[in-house]
Amino acid sequence: MNKEEQKCRFCGEEKPCPMEVERIVDHALRSGDYLIPSTLDNVMKWVCLISVPVFFILGLLFAELSFVPMFLIATGISVFSGIWAGYPKIVWSITKHSINVHAVVKDPEPTALWSFRRKAAYWVFYGIATSLFFFTIFFSASS
Repeated sequence: MNKEEQKCRFCGEEKPCPMEVERIVDHALRSGDYLIPSTLDNVMKWVCLISVPVFFILGLLFAELSFVPMFLIATGISVFSGIWAGYPKIVWSITKHSINVHAVVKDPEPTALWSFRRKAAYWVFYGIATSLFFFTIFFSASS
């Protein structure tokens, strides 16, 4: 290796210099953690995706014909929240595309606020799907 290749491009010290190591670690800490689903995210993914056939089958068994579209909507929302919970890289790619449409950003990275909003979104959407399912069962049984 050439002597120039062994020096840090930021400060000129011999590799590995503290500035380069700090930059690599900082980048890994900022971007990597938010794109890896946690255990709770994976559990919620499977809860949401397992509830899809449950909603669908119970909707077909217990609902009147006029309430079937509501069960289909609850099923769709449950699929959406399962994807939102278990696949943060897909969600981030959609968000990154949206950021690039509205502003010129070279390489946006996820933040803690983005991660919190993603988690809050799948909880809210699954709550909506479950509420819609139970309200539809209740109103279908009472009529």
